Amino acid sequence: MILVTGSDHLIWMVWIFGTVTAAWMIVPKPVYGIKVDPDYLVLSAWRDPRYVRLDDIAYLRATNISDETSIAIVYKNGDEEGIFSADLPDIDTLIAVLADHGIPVRDVY
Repeated sequence: MILVTGSDHLIWMVWIFGTVTAAWMIVPKPVYGIKVDPDYLVLSAWRDPRYVRLDDIAYLRATNISDETSIAIVYKNGDEEGIFSADLPDIDTLIAVLADHGIPVRDVY
């Protein structure tokens, strides 16, 4: 648009936008996710891992506690803990993986 309108004095905006875009692509971004093995559900597996024994989990429940939490872990003792949404895969994948480990996911619509 700058070339079409002849506004050559605004070409610096193109260079700044290109530089900011390239810098954004280069800057490392945190990796989120969970990991499930035969014994543990690992929350925040690549940042600050927190291990939850699968034997302690009664089920996972879909919830609307907050915008950051869409699934809660319900422990066998009745306690609940929300899981950070950015750590989770899509709900169908989550259900399939946890079903392989014998943990149901409830209240999914």
